[in-house]
Amino acid sequence: MELIDILKSEYLSIIFGGIAGIITAWITQRVLHKRGVFRYYVNHNRIGMSGKDKIFGEVQITWNQTNIDDLFLSTIEIKK
Repeated sequence: MELIDILKSEYLSIIFGGIAGIITAWITQRVLHKRGVFRYYVNHNRIGMSGKDKIFGEVQITWNQTNIDDLFLSTIEIKK
């Protein structure tokens, strides 16, 4: 038997097709198991508030030289 006859064999294509299918299924399962459902919790704390008062005057909060009304500190907690 020559090499050409061996490569034309239907059994060889079945074997390599099966191996390729197993490898593809394994890679697919590895990718799918990397996904996950996460829970997250968000907590907002006010740390500053702008205002104008006749007695105490004016309080301004700026962030990057831009006046803002309220300033919050937010914490995001991600759990698996």
